[in-house]
Amino acid sequence: MTDGRTAPEPSHLNLDDRKIFSLRAAYLRTLADLSPDALPSDEVQGEFDDELRKVSARVLGEHAHDPLDTFLTAVLDRTSRASQAALGGAYEEIRPVVDALRKRIDGVKCGLCVKGDICNGRAGDDRIVAEGGRCISDIKEAMRNAKDDATREYGRVPAAVVVCTSGVSQAPTCIPGLSLAVNGRTWFSDDATTKTSIVTVEVASSLLDGQSMAALNYVALHEMFCHAYQMSARPEARENEGLFVDPIAEGMLDAVIVGLMEEKAQAAGVSDTGAASEADMARRIHLARKATRDRPRFSQAPEVALGALVHDGVLSLYSKEVGRNKASQAVRRLAYDLNLNGWDYRQRRDAFVRLRAHFLGKPRDAQLIDLFIRYLNTSSVNELVHYLTNN
Repeated sequence: MTDGRTAPEPSHLNLDDRKIFSLRAAYLRTLADLSPDALPSDEVQGEFDDELRKVSARVLGEHAHDPLDTFLTAVLDRTSRASQAALGGAYEEIRPVVDALRKRIDGVKCGLCVKGDICNGRAGDDRIVAEGGRCISDIKEAMRNAKDDATREYGRVPAAVVVCTSGVSQAPTCIPGLSLAVNGRTWFSDDATTKTSIVTVEVASSLLDGQSMAALNYVALHEMFCHAYQMSARPEARENEGLFVDPIAEGMLDAVIVGLMEEKAQAAGVSDTGAASEADMARRIHLARKATRDRPRFSQAPEVALGALVHDGVLSLYSKEVGRNKASQAVRRLAYDLNLNGWDYRQRRDAFVRLRAHFLGKPRDAQLIDLFIRYLNTSSVNELVHYLTNN
């Protein structure tokens, strides 16, 4: 619990993890930005990538206390020389990548990050990263954009959000079929008067690949939309998740953010391949998370599937009333209001189990349908929540 006066100070990846993250992110962004005809063959790229990983590990061990920008330059110099020797004439294939990566790395200046302060692996680093943190700008930008999107969509800021980052050695996700080097988790640290959500992005920096970079915006949106504002209307401090998994956050809202990402990709057009790949990754993660018949399956698959089913059921109901486009907006608004509401995890789970029976069974509950339709006109979720928790 906090003391009600200040939010907890954010903590971040240690210096070694940030060095590797910065290197891998710069390399992967470079590959993504180059035109297809400037990219090397898979074989040459694979050899260069292997060399980059080996050299970065050696330089990290030999020069542990060097600033991050010095580390980046040293790794690229040594990788370039080693690759030239190993590849011979084939090095020309990778040269455009090396040149573009060098230009990107040359723009990293630790001394310009926060008033000349430079991280040294000690206690003061967290403050520098919180105030500047250009070395993890991909994570910070994803979280900043996700918070802006959530604020706009929810129409309010019902909880303070503290963004942290944490390093892990193994892939932090447990989604079958997807080995991602990024994951998120949210912890409530409320007191009697203030709601505070601590959102932590977990990264296995050495395992960072293109697939994980494509998943980063999804991870940020999931934590902000699904968890940071969860149960914020609750008058007392929120409980952290225990025995019961919330189908509203894990399933219904997860379906909402996939839809938002797909709309953004469509609006960006075919030229923005980054938005398209991020939306595709979000869809893949959502489908894998709710696949109850897969073996092995995601541990929260039943609740994700339950929330997604209710999302689709309400969308179908509303589409008959107001058309697909307006229905989609109404379902999103409903999901936000249900998530903000103060009902607890068990009440949410039990209510959605009842809704599953309603949408799959016959005859349907006429009063429940009336409450859903009434929400379209009033935007008040209280009657619906009261009915679901007391009948």
